[in-house]
Amino acid sequence: MGRYDFTTVVDRRDSGSLKWNPSYLEKLCGNPHALPFWVADMDFRSPPEVIEALHSRIDHGIFGYLSSAEELFHAFCSWARMRFSWDVSADAVCWTPGIVTALAASVQAYTEPGDGVIIQTPAYRPFFSVIRDNQRKVLENPLIYRDGRFSLDLDHLEELMKSASLMLFCSPHNPSGRVWSRQDLTEISRMSRKHGVMVVSDEIHADMTYPGYTHFPWNSIDEQGITCMAPSKTFNIAGEHVSCIVIPDEGQRNSFTSLLSRLSLGSPTVLSYTAARAAYQYGGPWLDELIDLLVRHARLTGSYLSSHAPEIRMVMPEASFIAFLDCSTLLERIGRSRDLVNILGTRGGIALHRGSWFGSAGKDFVRINFGTPESLLEQGLSKLARAVGEL
Repeated sequence: MGRYDFTTVVDRRDSGSLKWNPSYLEKLCGNPHALPFWVADMDFRSPPEVIEALHSRIDHGIFGYLSSAEELFHAFCSWARMRFSWDVSADAVCWTPGIVTALAASVQAYTEPGDGVIIQTPAYRPFFSVIRDNQRKVLENPLIYRDGRFSLDLDHLEELMKSASLMLFCSPHNPSGRVWSRQDLTEISRMSRKHGVMVVSDEIHADMTYPGYTHFPWNSIDEQGITCMAPSKTFNIAGEHVSCIVIPDEGQRNSFTSLLSRLSLGSPTVLSYTAARAAYQYGGPWLDELIDLLVRHARLTGSYLSSHAPEIRMVMPEASFIAFLDCSTLLERIGRSRDLVNILGTRGGIALHRGSWFGSAGKDFVRINFGTPESLLEQGLSKLARAVGEL
């Protein structure tokens, strides 16, 4: 029995939750009452130390302007040293209200309209939008999918770098859950320096790397480029909108912060600052228990599908609480033109994320979020298997 509670089912239906919102579920899968396993936030209460810090700050009763985020940056630097053996100077850390904001700011700060920006696909949908919405060109480097695992196509990546200015990288990768090796990152560093391509690494899932794997922050490999981290997924405080952006190179950092200043993105809110600082200062033991639980849930999901819905193959993640499910065999049988997410929603009462949301490379997949109490996960897997069995 652990110290923290990951078994209590918290009713989120009237909390303003996007994940549990009936209208969103209706749009997603055709069933407003479907059990949601789609968007990437967890159904666990945040660490009690974070909740207590928020209570204490709220009890103070005054929520004026924040003087600076310096204490948060120092807490983050201590966290990086403890979790990744990575020495970060607080002077190199910037704040943004989320990593997607940092990606968009990077596209604007370091490229010009018409420039090529590389992404590895399948990719988190905002990777596409922050490029296209800023009139840049998406250069896709599809990951190689073989034997139930995704890997980098380094040869094709180098070809793309010949006509690119920037690469938006995801490490660990969403949606596949891959944790990239030091060798992978070192080779990307070599190529990016050779071709003058700046790397911006989204590492929002890094804190939840599983035992047996090692996450290497981008700037622990290469002092050029940007490492984007956040406590949001890790401690289930995504709604607080705070992230820590590491930019070791002073010139690159000045370009980034100058843009943030022009956009009037000054500092975190009082409560987001409080939550993030407490998470980094006191959340380690809670996270250790969470990771053990996520490993168990990943294995449970893979095993259950193998036994009860063998036409669906789980891509076993190496970090975090989401997994890609390979449905190609099932779609081959029922017809590739059919909307599997809608079928599972209306017939099975379970809401999953469409693989096509991650680009054409994800069209034969769905994504599942297993960051939920085991009782809910078992309900969801049962609904999924039953629906598939009836097709």
